Amino acid sequence: MRTILITGAAIAALAIGAFATGLPQAAAQQGERYAARGLQGAEHRGGPRGMRGDRRMNGYIRLRDQFDSNGDGAITQTEIDGTRDGQVTRFDTDGDGALSIEEYEALWLDAMRNRMIRRFQSHDRDGDGIVSAEEYRQRTRDLVLRHDRTGDGQLTIEDARRAGRSPRAQ
Repeated sequence: MRTILITGAAIAALAIGAFATGLPQAAAQQGERYAARGLQGAEHRGGPRGMRGDRRMNGYIRLRDQFDSNGDGAITQTEIDGTRDGQVTRFDTDGDGALSIEEYEALWLDAMRNRMIRRFQSHDRDGDGIVSAEEYRQRTRDLVLRHDRTGDGQLTIEDARRAGRSPRAQ
C-alpha cells in the first residue's frame, strides 16, 4: 500500500511539473498586471510566444539575467564566479566566509523566488494576482484519468509500469 501511495505521488508530481512551464494566455496583458504588483523582470517574460516559447532561450535569458554582470549579453566564468562569491558575501551574516544552514536557507529562498513567482503566475490563469482553489486544481483535474493505464479509477504501481506503453482505450 505504501508503494502505491508513493508511486501515485510521484506520478502526480511529474504531471504537475510537466505542465508548469508558464503563463497560459495574454502574456503581455498579464505582464502589465504583474508589473503593477512588483512581479516583473526575470520572473515574468511575455513576448510573442510567452513562457511557452523555446525553453532553451528562456533558460539562457534566466542565466543572462542572473550572471551577465556587465550587461553585454554574454556570460563568462568570471561573471558567474563573481556573482556566486557576491551571494556568499551577501548571505554570510556572521562574516565567517561560509554559509551555515540558516544562511544558506536565506540564499536558497531568495534564489527560488523567481521560480515561485513563475509557478504562481502559471496557476493564476486569469492574471488577477490571486490563485483561486479552482485555478490551483486545474492542472490535476483529470490526473487519474490521464494516467490510469489499468482502467480501475486509481493510480497504482501497475499504472507506473505501463506508463511507457500507449494509454488504455478511453
